[in-house]
Amino acid sequence: MAPPYLWMGLMVVAVATGAHSASEENELDYGFWNYREGADSVNVATVRSVTRVLDAWGKRIFNEIRTLLHSQPSTLLPDYSRVRPLSESLNDLFREVSLLRRRITELSHRLATLEPFLRHHGYLEEAKEGEHEEADG
Repeated sequence: MAPPYLWMGLMVVAVATGAHSASEENELDYGFWNYREGADSVNVATVRSVTRVLDAWGKRIFNEIRTLLHSQPSTLLPDYSRVRPLSESLNDLFREVSLLRRRITELSHRLATLEPFLRHHGYLEEAKEGEHEEADG
């Protein structure tokens, strides 16, 4: 199996070659091509062998990439290793919501224990009078 940097180099060369050939215009005018002309002189065995070679290359490349994806996914997909599963993220979110609910309950109990103390010293009545004056004004 070829090292990953060799695959990356081959991919870069292939993309650059494809981009260059796509950007180049065909200056030569070949005219109308009659595929029947010369069909008798085509060596079918050569075409079959080239097709077999290309098919074998394609299968080998596919198998190597598949093997790499199964064995070392971080070499082909470096960001893949950083992505946390959705279930872990949902568990974390559920934990945070539960902690917030507990904290709100705790603060509500503290406020409930402070309320009689505040009423005893007249703080709640002063706050209510201030609210009525702001509403009237």
